[in-house]
Amino acid sequence: MPNVCLLPDRDCFINESQPNTTFNLGYLLTDVLYSDGSKIEHCRTLMHFTIPPEVKLAEVYMAILSVYFSPGTTTGGNVRIQRVTTTWSEDATWKLSGYGNWTSPGGDFSTPAQDYTSPTSQKWWDLDVTAFVIDAITNRSNSLDLGFLLVNETPGVNVVCSWSSKDQAAAKMWARPFLNIIRPPFGMPMEV
Repeated sequence: MPNVCLLPDRDCFINESQPNTTFNLGYLLTDVLYSDGSKIEHCRTLMHFTIPPEVKLAEVYMAILSVYFSPGTTTGGNVRIQRVTTTWSEDATWKLSGYGNWTSPGGDFSTPAQDYTSPTSQKWWDLDVTAFVIDAITNRSNSLDLGFLLVNETPGVNVVCSWSSKDQAAAKMWARPFLNIIRPPFGMPMEV
């Protein structure tokens, strides 16, 4: 059975410092920036995938989300991924999901979460999101909505995690994020 590789159906980032502005660009941000001890920017990323109905729960061995860190924009930091619990659109802002108000400004997210230590240089970053994919198939009608936050959203120093979005320009389409759902072949495992 072949693996399934998916691009996001939609992605964007939302910014507390510009709570009424939509950010649907060629890059995504999860960051906190300070100036003179005051927080001047705070961004979170939203990403959605539709898992094809032919992917059955029993076939999911592993799911890896790969994002490409853009050059010169990443200082690293611990990133938390949580499930987004409210329907949202690429027109989402810090205050609005695109369909109405968030319950909590900045997005509605569930627990549990998975935390990852981001790289500090330009590279592909592979995130194991198997539990989120299994939950999407089991409980969410194959709808996978992910929110990317910093583990510490008040670090007191600048932390920037930036990667390419699905809306990359043609010259950099190779850097778009993708979800790889790995499915084992039929039959018994080979003995080694």
